[in-house]
Amino acid sequence: MASSSTSIPGTRNATPLSKKLEGASDDLLKPNIPDSTSIVTARYDKYLKLITAVQRFAESYLKIASSNVKLTDELTKNTLSKELPNFEASSDSAVSGSAQANSTAGAAESRAVSPSPENEDEALSVSEAGEVDLNVFVYSLRRNVTSLYNTTLKLQTQIKDDILPRLKTLYAEVEARKKDFASVSSKHSKGVAKCRESSTKDVTRLHGAIGLFNANDSRTDYRRDPYLLKRALMKDAVAQVQRENDYVDFLENNERALKTLEAQILSVLRQTFSTLTSMVCGYYASKSEAFQKADSVFKAVSSENEWHNFISKNSDFLVVSRSTDDPEESDVVSAAPSSLSALAKPSSGHHGNLLKRNYEKVQFAGRDDSSTVPILEGNLLRKEGQLKKKYSSYYYVITQSKYLLEFSTGSLDTSSPSLVLYLPDCLLSKSKHEHKFKFNIRGKDQTNLLAVRKRTYSFRASSSEEFLTWYNVVSEVTGLMVSKAEQDQGVAGSCKHVFHGVRRVCRRRGWW
Repeated sequence: MASSSTSIPGTRNATPLSKKLEGASDDLLKPNIPDSTSIVTARYDKYLKLITAVQRFAESYLKIASSNVKLTDELTKNTLSKELPNFEASSDSAVSGSAQANSTAGAAESRAVSPSPENEDEALSVSEAGEVDLNVFVYSLRRNVTSLYNTTLKLQTQIKDDILPRLKTLYAEVEARKKDFASVSSKHSKGVAKCRESSTKDVTRLHGAIGLFNANDSRTDYRRDPYLLKRALMKDAVAQVQRENDYVDFLENNERALKTLEAQILSVLRQTFSTLTSMVCGYYASKSEAFQKADSVFKAVSSENEWHNFISKNSDFLVVSRSTDDPEESDVVSAAPSSLSALAKPSSGHHGNLLKRNYEKVQFAGRDDSSTVPILEGNLLRKEGQLKKKYSSYYYVITQSKYLLEFSTGSLDTSSPSLVLYLPDCLLSKSKHEHKFKFNIRGKDQTNLLAVRKRTYSFRASSSEEFLTWYNVVSEVTGLMVSKAEQDQGVAGSCKHVFHGVRRVCRRRGWW
């Protein structure tokens, strides 16, 4: 009997896809990432149905072992007429039940019946008839099952104690793998959906805040400040993209594992079916021919071709189709399992894939709007309390809405400010010690709804240049110093002062 590694006429090696597929969209809310869960689950179902078909075949043949020809009709109905899978086929592959399938199966079966040199022309006709795939095998099994008749008690015992346990174990393993994949994929999918829902709400809020800002509403709730909303949105965008990338990795890992799993399933099924064939041939030589025919067709099926046909047919819906890694490279268990418990498992590796996105490149409405760009941002030291001399470093942002926001760091992980001052309502003053680069802002913290009194916040810069930058910008925003445009328009009733070479206009009574 020919080895499973023998080259089979009419087959071809799987080649990488020549079809160039697009990667994920940069649109935050429309990433255009396919969810292959349903199609991979359906692929599992097809193999479960294939295993079931072979298992039903063995079970029904066990009945034939006891009731002979009477159960032949039941064998056909219960084994090969129920939910047979129709696998993806190449353009030159036969479709199960067609005239070409009959020709292809016949050519492949002829090698089992008469493998002698004088039958070489018939053997070569396999290539001429078309590719031998799983559909042809199913057709061959259907055609030859009617030739099976008598059996013995020994054969009945062998089928019951050897063949069926293998198939049931294989079915249980594959079904468990399918359920695990579907369960984990559902969790990933729900997580991604939740992140996208949160991002959608954030984009809507940002769009509304930008519209309010553009309506020249000079005083808005700091919680609707476009910069702050954009910052929160970017935080959610990072989480969403990471979730999506994890999901892409999960799907690709499982799709890659599915390829090896299929080869292992076919290997186990071939071995099991071949064993069944040997049993029948050993006890009933007159009936072994039918099994040998079907077995020959099954052995002619190329695992690589089956996977290639599957990936080619469904390339638009599979994540692995857009992988930039070597398509022949696999980090899953070997395709030749030493036991049923060694079936392929998906790895937890990371892959290069066109569907993966970079959060820095995602686009959403309002991302580049001028209202979201801060007037000034950077690190300053702030005095902790009134009596303490300790200064702590914080990250400060002055937004276009004239809010001074305080964050623990400049990282996007801190999207909620710990201190918010509306600068037009605040008073700016210099420290008595100019050489220490200090200045004070007296105002009310907008994050504390219970606070009714203003308090003084002391800040310190790290250099004279940094001090002047912050002091001048805060002066303009609070109204202590006018901008050049305001100077050109003129400020009625104002008095001008010069400080550090910068001309200011005092809009309040007195100067401190």
